[in-house]
Amino acid sequence: MTPLHTRDEDESYRELAGVVTFFVGDEQVTGHPGDVIEAPGGVARTLRTETTSARWLLMTNITELTRFADFGMAVCRPLAEPEKGWPSEDESAPLAAIAAVNGIELLGPPGALPAGIAAAEAAA
Repeated sequence: MTPLHTRDEDESYRELAGVVTFFVGDEQVTGHPGDVIEAPGGVARTLRTETTSARWLLMTNITELTRFADFGMAVCRPLAEPEKGWPSEDESAPLAAIAAVNGIELLGPPGALPAGIAAAEAAA
């Protein structure tokens, strides 16, 4: 899963291969090849791949391509020891700075869900 985050910009994800569940605000949507999932700016979001591999095309506006790619590479690695928390103290400030360049704010670690979905799951 990606970390829970929000962006200033709208995003559209076009599912190319595999299956991915998108958690956007209060909605949970499972995307299959050909599907398009919308994530409005300012809304908390995360995603989880449901298959061994998946690919999607992200359509959005960015400020700095290199920093956007750096952010993607920094958050795509699976956690070796999830119980130790994420990001570590040493990673927190640099990751927040890389993210902020493109209007991304980290709200929680991988596995955290938007408040509306988390509340619904807790009540179930």
